Amino acid sequence: WDTNTGEELLSVQAHGDGVAGGLFQGALDVAYSPDGTRIATAGADGLAKVWDAESGELLLTLSGHTDSLHSLAYSPDGRLIATTSDDGDTSVKVWDAQTGAELHSLEGHVVRAWGLDFSPDSRYLVTGGARGIIKMWDTATGEEVYTVLDESDHIGSVAFTPDGSKFVTTGEVPLRLRRAEDGQEILTISSPIVWSAIVSTDGRRILAGDVNGMVRVLAIEMQDAIDLSHDRLTRWWRPEECLVYLHTEECPPAPERFAADN
Repeated sequence: WDTNTGEELLSVQAHGDGVAGGLFQGALDVAYSPDGTRIATAGADGLAKVWDAESGELLLTLSGHTDSLHSLAYSPDGRLIATTSDDGDTSVKVWDAQTGAELHSLEGHVVRAWGLDFSPDSRYLVTGGARGIIKMWDTATGEEVYTVLDESDHIGSVAFTPDGSKFVTTGEVPLRLRRAEDGQEILTISSPIVWSAIVSTDGRRILAGDVNGMVRVLAIEMQDAIDLSHDRLTRWWRPEECLVYLHTEECPPAPERFAADN
């Protein structure tokens, strides 16, 4: 689609037979190559396909999974495509984006993996899925770097921050921001169940879609959260509130509009 006019520019019949998760048919995920010249699709028919983004010509078919596909992602350097499958094939596969050759079959998720994302430097792939399993992989060797377990029954999506130092996980418990080095939780954001989230290009916001059909924009940085709260206050902080909410024993200076409160 043309994002300025809404005009449809290209349509392809990408995937035919197959049902994923007993419910979903057709193309279940789509991703542009970083240079915008190709589109990759993942289908309930168990195939991933790569198309010319201008003409719609089929360029590659990635065949190797033994069950319906769920998700796919391009690496930021454009060299790799990663795919996840359904319960009958719990592997995550990494493919050569130019030739379609399978490079790695990543084994370790005991049930399906739902979400996946490459680190900004394309060196790592993070995956998350059923039973709260989150794994980090080395894309050069296909070796597992670590595994962490979330309290969630399902991890719906994962997304790196632009600097690669952290990643977000969503699922059936609060949204979490995790340290990429070891997967440890560094921030929990309470909200309705979030199934999908991405991080803004400046790394300061999370865009989260929840099961109620709401998309929320959430602040990651503490200073951003403080600035937002200051804009919305109807009176200035009391010392005990600064200690509890701002984690400081001394309140910041009050703006002019709150000077009378002091």
